[in-house]
Amino acid sequence: MKKNSNLSVLSKDILVNLEQIVSNQDDAMVIKNIDQIIIHWSKIEHLIITILNETIPDKERISLQIKLNNIALYKEFTPQFKRQILLKRSADKQSEKFVETIKDLTTYSQKTLLTEMERYAKKTVYKTVTKSEKSEVTYAYQFYKNSTKLIEIFDTVNNSRNISEINALRVKAVSIFNQMASSGKSQYKYKKFANSWLAKVTAVYSGENSIFKVRYDVLRLGGVLDSIVSQQSQTVSEIETTSDNLSIKLQSIMESKKQDTLNTVSNINYVFLMLIILSISLSFVSIWIFVNKSLLIRLTKIRKKILKLSQGDVEIQIEVHKNDELGDMEDALGELKLYVEKAKKLSTRDSLTGLLNHGQFKQNLNAEIKRNARQKISLSLAIIDIDYFKEFNDSYGHPQGDKCLKQISKLIKQTFKRTGDSCYRIGGEEFAILMVNTDSDIQELKLRELQDEILKAGLKHEKSKVSELLTISAGIYSSIPDENDAFEDFYSKADIALYEAKKDRNTIVIQQ
Repeated sequence: MKKNSNLSVLSKDILVNLEQIVSNQDDAMVIKNIDQIIIHWSKIEHLIITILNETIPDKERISLQIKLNNIALYKEFTPQFKRQILLKRSADKQSEKFVETIKDLTTYSQKTLLTEMERYAKKTVYKTVTKSEKSEVTYAYQFYKNSTKLIEIFDTVNNSRNISEINALRVKAVSIFNQMASSGKSQYKYKKFANSWLAKVTAVYSGENSIFKVRYDVLRLGGVLDSIVSQQSQTVSEIETTSDNLSIKLQSIMESKKQDTLNTVSNINYVFLMLIILSISLSFVSIWIFVNKSLLIRLTKIRKKILKLSQGDVEIQIEVHKNDELGDMEDALGELKLYVEKAKKLSTRDSLTGLLNHGQFKQNLNAEIKRNARQKISLSLAIIDIDYFKEFNDSYGHPQGDKCLKQISKLIKQTFKRTGDSCYRIGGEEFAILMVNTDSDIQELKLRELQDEILKAGLKHEKSKVSELLTISAGIYSSIPDENDAFEDFYSKADIALYEAKKDRNTIVIQQ
């Protein structure tokens, strides 16, 4: 069960790292997140190998084996993944620089090319011009017009998300640029402004760092990275789902074994009861005429208590009245009562914390959904997770981890003590609180109270990323159940809220 819990935690950590790779602007942090993902994949790989060496259902075994093969590929191709991310980020930065370059070209075109073209044009109005001067004005006008077209192409390319469109625009840009570069006579005064503008355009237009090549790289690498991130995210989600399913199945198997144990105990009690009844009957037949009235009354009481105990009634009072054979029988009955009490407790309680266990949680939630649906009253469920509990265990050791779980459980029981509240330990560091006839706002207030009590307890957690003290996150789902609702409906919505809360940690999220 602990391995499955660790698998789920590591899977969620990888999702966080993948999200930060996509959103983070710092190259160093991106590399750090990639390295962290490799560490997490290695840990998950080790956990899966360990789980596969155990007895687990075939469906989960096949699923985990497939994921193991995927993980090997992710680890093998991580250097390429890292290189492609850096190339993509470099291309993105170059694409951003082109925005300023296009602005500079536009400014030069408007303030220099247009201004000079208009100046030459005005000269033709007030005097008789030569054929060469008229030709220069025509050249200037056409060059300025083509400069605006080329700028529009650059701007469109830098914002395009379609490779086919980029290729088409590149062909068009080549035609316009060649026309601009080859036109105009060398003796034209306007030629020096045109050549200056073409020199500025060359760095954008051609070479390995041209706007067309850079934009193509942005789209191509972006598609590859989106695919890689999507594949790894899907693998992580499938591993988490398989881990959760495996935890539930293993819990069910454990509950089944407990039930088998209880059935065995019940059979032993039955045999023991029959032996006692037979012994009493034989004794009664042989010596009944010698037994006085008070002894017969004691014997009748012992018989009634044995029958009640065999039916699971542990509320009976057993007293040893005399130091005789019947007193020995009463003493043995008291020992048997303790044994039955212990067996009943084991079937419903978590052995470490004393809270109700996962099996009882599932049974009680199903029952409360049906009851609250009939009465049309609100039912509220909170799922609690101790923040960075794996790091707590790694730092302080499992004995301290168990002590921490006991202390948190104690604070939970002290906070949720109202009639109708029930508290459960449903996984390694996960707890559930069920509150009947309660809405999400009231449960949130109680959870805030619990968070305050945990902070007052002052449990040190140096490895936490949100606080120097131990904290919790919680997800809440509250509604008036429908008669067709089932355990999975209610539980999954609260679990989704918990997943959102764990993104920030030390917070509470209400699922709407």
